[in-house]
Amino acid sequence: MGKKGLRVLLLALAAFILLAVVISLASGAEAADEPEFIGSEPPFIGPWYIDESTTIQNGELNLTMDVYVLRGVELLINNVTLNNREPGLVHVYTFNVMAGATCIVSDSVMNMDIFSAESQASLNFEKGSTIKTTGRFHGSCNSFFAEDTTFINKAPNGDTDEPGDDAVFIADGKVNSEFIRTVIINTGGDAGLTSPGVDGKSGGRAVLISNITTWIDCVIENEAGISRNGGLGLTGASGGSGGVGADVSINLYSSYLENLTVYANASDGGQGARGSRNNAGNGGNGGDGSDGGSVVVNLDSPSVLEVYDCTIKTKSGNGGSGGNGGESIDGDGGTAGYGANAGTCNIHISCIDDIIIEDTEILAIGGEGGYGGDYGRHEAGTGSFGVPRPGGNGGENTVEMRGQVSIYPDGLKVEA
Repeated sequence: MGKKGLRVLLLALAAFILLAVVISLASGAEAADEPEFIGSEPPFIGPWYIDESTTIQNGELNLTMDVYVLRGVELLINNVTLNNREPGLVHVYTFNVMAGATCIVSDSVMNMDIFSAESQASLNFEKGSTIKTTGRFHGSCNSFFAEDTTFINKAPNGDTDEPGDDAVFIADGKVNSEFIRTVIINTGGDAGLTSPGVDGKSGGRAVLISNITTWIDCVIENEAGISRNGGLGLTGASGGSGGVGADVSINLYSSYLENLTVYANASDGGQGARGSRNNAGNGGNGGDGSDGGSVVVNLDSPSVLEVYDCTIKTKSGNGGSGGNGGESIDGDGGTAGYGANAGTCNIHISCIDDIIIEDTEILAIGGEGGYGGDYGRHEAGTGSFGVPRPGGNGGENTVEMRGQVSIYPDGLKVEA
């Protein structure tokens, strides 16, 4: 072998060694990302039954299986990113905290499909943790504490011509419970896009149910998914009607609220689509608008209810407008679609004892009624004009406060 050939061989060998070092370093970095397990470890194929007290810390854990934290077990998740989702699918896997079990999540991110805690379980989320679920968070347990934590419960959107899924967030601590500097974002799924001539579908509802005793410096955002307009008709066909606006409900069974901000927004009713033009027959009828979604907020207490420096803002959905009738030449113009009513806002505050409410703002804003559609024109030949339709009513609002003993307001602002 000549000097030139030897030089090429040595360069190739050096490049191979360098590549091996890079691969080795990369493998080491990947291994370092795996969390440390003290106690139970996940199986290769699920489900994972955690049957002994376990700590998972410092790393990223990717699972595609159901998880069960069994009775008598304490699970601590610290400084971990836990992903338990099937890519491209929803509502497949559930992270279960069984009765008599304890789950503590600290300084961690949990990307989960469904979260469920049974009635005698204990939950504690803290230190900047973020908990994400796909519309199903069921934390109905004995003890529930959250501090410096964000919960994001977003229901999946619908496919084409399908409604959005409902978002349901349940936070119950039947014995001990407190939320401090905690944010809950609970959002219904949007309806899928609408095909031509098809009625629009409704967005998903947003439902929040809680008996957390104390809320301090917290935010609740409860928003319904988008409802879709009707699809346009083709060649003399009628337009589709809009999807009904999705409702929002919040039920809080609490005793002490300080600097809690609550937003509750229903979705607008979908608009009816315009009827299609027809040059050789009757024009298509306009689709009807649909009613806007409604909002209900119930705040109740098992004892004295204390509310300080809080804000409750609600907005019902607008009614959908009716679609215009389609034009015609040799035939009748299309009949217009009806405009729909806006949704309502209802806020009820009550307890079996005194209500003390100070420096608090309560706003219940009703949506606007939809416009009625205009008649379809008859441009020439035989036939007549279509028929216009009326619009819908605006939303009604109610704020009601009832204490079975006394009510002590100070600095209270109510707008409805």
